[in-house]
Amino acid sequence: MTGEPHKVVLIEWEDATYELDPQNIDEIRTQMVRTVGWIVREDDDAMIVASEYNDGVKSGYRQVTAIPHLMVRKIVQLRKK
Repeated sequence: MTGEPHKVVLIEWEDATYELDPQNIDEIRTQMVRTVGWIVREDDDAMIVASEYNDGVKSGYRQVTAIPHLMVRKIVQLRKK
């Protein structure tokens, strides 16, 4: 992996939930999600995290997720860049 300039992290974040036909409205909750990947970009609103790095892809990254800062509960750095 020649490019790979970004740090690898575990991000715990709270995601929205969708229920098409809920049986009990009182049981609907948000869901905690864990994403592992490279923080490839960050701005005032969100961090952009890629779960895969691939030298054959122009950007180098695949499976990219934008996680709003307001949804992030915890960030753990797994490896220094």
